Amino acid sequence: MTEFEVGYLAGIIDGEGSIALYSRGERSGRRRPVPVITIVSTDRELLEYIAALVGRGSIRARKTDNPNWKQCFQLRWRGLEDIYRICSLIDGRVIIKRGQVDIMLTFIGVRKALCGRHDSKWSPEETFDEEFALMERMRLLNQRGPHPKELTPKQADFLRGLELVEE
Repeated sequence: MTEFEVGYLAGIIDGEGSIALYSRGERSGRRRPVPVITIVSTDRELLEYIAALVGRGSIRARKTDNPNWKQCFQLRWRGLEDIYRICSLIDGRVIIKRGQVDIMLTFIGVRKALCGRHDSKWSPEETFDEEFALMERMRLLNQRGPHPKELTPKQADFLRGLELVEE
């Protein structure tokens, strides 16, 4: 991938994408955070180009709520290896989602440290507190509307206890 293509990928993700950790597995009792990067667009050709650029990704049509809206498509990556590769590429090149990239790379580092590889599907119980704390920080960054630029004292104390924030 050329520097131009990496910059283009970073710009599309920064402007049109989402970097998130969401909870999965509640029904099976194996609740755990799952990383995901998505880009939503009405231009399927753009998403196909980005998927080809990265080498992976699944594209699906999204249901529209209004019959007057254009058809919308979603490009998604969920595998830890893909997420790690994308975040490593765009790290330092995004502006709006800089915090999300940092949290995602930390999350993958935590999982890799105990599981031994980026593509581990299930995290050991020892990492749950740390992973869910990172998921909460990601949720705060991704919430809609005005949101606090800083953590509440209670959140900061909790994360300081896990050594995820500096004094």
